[in-house]
Amino acid sequence: MSDEPVLAALARLEGGQAELRADVSGALGTINTVLGEIIEGMATRTQLDALMKRMNDGFERVLLAQHVLQVNDDTLTQRVTRLEEDVRQLRGSTP
Repeated sequence: MSDEPVLAALARLEGGQAELRADVSGALGTINTVLGEIIEGMATRTQLDALMKRMNDGFERVLLAQHVLQVNDDTLTQRVTRLEEDVRQLRGSTP
């Protein structure tokens, strides 16, 4: 039984997670910038509304990315569990 398909799937999953982490970092950077601008008191009411929208958009991006990462983690955990079960069966051992 070749490990290549499993390793390739894991590599693709890790690549997707790295991209999501970068998106989360970018969103958190946006939120940090917005909070800094608010704290510095540079915002008029109109600017504040625009800044709050940007901050909310950033939070939504973080929440979405967090959900996607959790789904990917759950999927990976299930795959590893199945692989461990397959290996145990192939070796003829019990869990």
